[in-house]
Amino acid sequence: MNKRPLQHSFCILVLGIFVMESGHAFEGQIEFGLGVADKDEFLYSPFPGIDRSPFLVLNADLEGTSDDAIWRVTARDLGINTRTLSADYENDAGFSLFGEYWQNPSRQNGTPLSPFVNIGSTELKLPAGWVAGSETGDMTNLQTSLRQFNIGTERRRYTLGGESTFGQGMTFKATAMYETKEGIELIGGAIGRGFGQLVPPYGTGTRATLLPVPIDYETTQLDLKLGYQKARYGVELGYYLSVFRNGHDSLSWENPFSLDITGGGGHGGGQFPLASSTGRLALYPDNQFHRISLGGNYLMGETTRFYGMFSTGMMKQDQTFLPLSANPALAAPPVLPVNGLDADASVNDAYLRVTSRPMPKLSLKAAYRYHSRDDDDRLLGAYNYYALDSSESGREIISTPYYYRKQELDLSARYRFGSHTSIGLEYEREDILRDYVDIEREDVDEDRYSAHVDYRPLDSLSLRIQGEHAERSGSNYLTAIGENPLLRKFHFADRTQDSIFIRATYDVNDSVSLSASYDRLEDDYDNSVVGLQDADRDIYSFDIAYRVSEHLSFHGFVSREEAASRQTGSTDGINVTWTADYDDTIDSFGIGAEWQAIPERLKLSLDIAMSDGSEDISVAGLSPVIPFPELTSDMLSIRLAATYQYDKQTDIRFAYWHEKLGTDDWALDDLDVNSTPNVILTGEQSPNYDDHIVMLSLVRHF
Repeated sequence: MNKRPLQHSFCILVLGIFVMESGHAFEGQIEFGLGVADKDEFLYSPFPGIDRSPFLVLNADLEGTSDDAIWRVTARDLGINTRTLSADYENDAGFSLFGEYWQNPSRQNGTPLSPFVNIGSTELKLPAGWVAGSETGDMTNLQTSLRQFNIGTERRRYTLGGESTFGQGMTFKATAMYETKEGIELIGGAIGRGFGQLVPPYGTGTRATLLPVPIDYETTQLDLKLGYQKARYGVELGYYLSVFRNGHDSLSWENPFSLDITGGGGHGGGQFPLASSTGRLALYPDNQFHRISLGGNYLMGETTRFYGMFSTGMMKQDQTFLPLSANPALAAPPVLPVNGLDADASVNDAYLRVTSRPMPKLSLKAAYRYHSRDDDDRLLGAYNYYALDSSESGREIISTPYYYRKQELDLSARYRFGSHTSIGLEYEREDILRDYVDIEREDVDEDRYSAHVDYRPLDSLSLRIQGEHAERSGSNYLTAIGENPLLRKFHFADRTQDSIFIRATYDVNDSVSLSASYDRLEDDYDNSVVGLQDADRDIYSFDIAYRVSEHLSFHGFVSREEAASRQTGSTDGINVTWTADYDDTIDSFGIGAEWQAIPERLKLSLDIAMSDGSEDISVAGLSPVIPFPELTSDMLSIRLAATYQYDKQTDIRFAYWHEKLGTDDWALDDLDVNSTPNVILTGEQSPNYDDHIVMLSLVRHF
């Protein structure tokens, strides 16, 4: 059993005893109890913090005061792995401290399988007696060699900070954060190369496998701010540091495929050109970031305020490069021009904002934001890389600096007509410039216009109508190497976007409240020959709250989301040869109730939510046309809670949680590790679970 929850509970108990014995006035509550889950295997659990049964229920809220100070302690879910523990202190002299511990696991549903015997290592090995094959179907002991492993990570964060006021208007703030991330994630590793092809997929000889990569990250951050504030103006100087460390610099794996590809089934023949028995990938490099900022505000007159912030930063990375190849069969490969990147990238930001109220009913705002990233002018010499650890690519590589600049302008105005109506107008301009090799489009601009009207004809009735129109365009296209010249990626492409939002809220009487909304979004990519053509989305929702009596109330909602999009493709690079239509529908429904079954004694609550989602994909133009099965997802969630007041200082709480998820995904379901001849998969299935959790706890009020 994990001892950390017990350690946290002990700390809270000691703190509570200290406070009580110190004579400080304090109040709050501590909750302690047990919970039980209906299964011991929690891979599919919708509650990722629960990894055992039974588990502790442990929460606390404590607040204490003295003559000149106040302190708070908050604890959430200390008995499970999604725990948070925080404390803060402040006094009348302008001094404060705070600290926090935060932990959060992330699991990927499924039961992945792998033939590697030492999962968690950076040097993945195949089992003794492994039988390699030119295709997965030829690996005679693949199925018997499979081992199950879990995909997931766990993050832990420690934060400590404080603030002090001194002199006349001077403040100093400091925050330090340390975070770790550990676990297993998936990454694809390819090896081997076909004949004659210099761009992906490098011919039919390419083989690949999904690899479990160990995660061991550390991030340290420091944020310092020195400020000076007077009645009409203020300034703040800041320094920020972020340091990232990866405990693993590379991942290597034994090649499960044979080096002699005998062909068959249309998957290539012959032999890998100098195929490797080992593959290797570089992982995220260590790096750091420094930033200095200067901000200020100024009150001009009584109705106009100015704020500005400028910062400059430097990103640094000097990880040693891996050799060009891990293939022992290669003759001595050429040496890289340098041993490491030794890279510096400058990051500059600016933000200016002016707000004004020149008339009692008129509010104005103007804002400008600037962001740029510019690599230094260091260039690596030209070199030939080795494709997939197999052979020289035949393509010369020259490192090119990266430059990115984004500018945003925001102008808005709001005017009130009497006490019932107000209108708002806004204009936004976004300009993005990219300058680096293989970029499809250097300059992308977007103009956005929006307006809204708020109308309250009655105290019980309010309406809002909001509409937006945006147009995106840019410079000429530069086809990236190896890509279809007709392709227009959706985040670069010309686009016209229109949206409308309508919401109405009506308080029928003191007992009944209604609200309804409609949200429509349309994206048109009229100048894209190949790629996304259009995308539409409609969301309808209705909410009701009904207070039957002082002791009984109900609430409910119903919503529907519909999304449709069209994509075109080309197999010859000259004409559109196929189209794909996507239609998504999500229906959601929920109802809940709160009931004081015994006034001042027993309170009951119930919440039920259901959702039903589906996606249909239809493709035309390809031969043969194979229809895609429907994608479906159904979820049911039930939460029941009861609180019984035993006495003025003691509550007894009962909770029941149930969540059920069913999905059908043809991209995962019924795919075995060897379903694809050239790739070893993990055999994951789409998530399906049916979980029940019961909790009983005692709450003590102070």
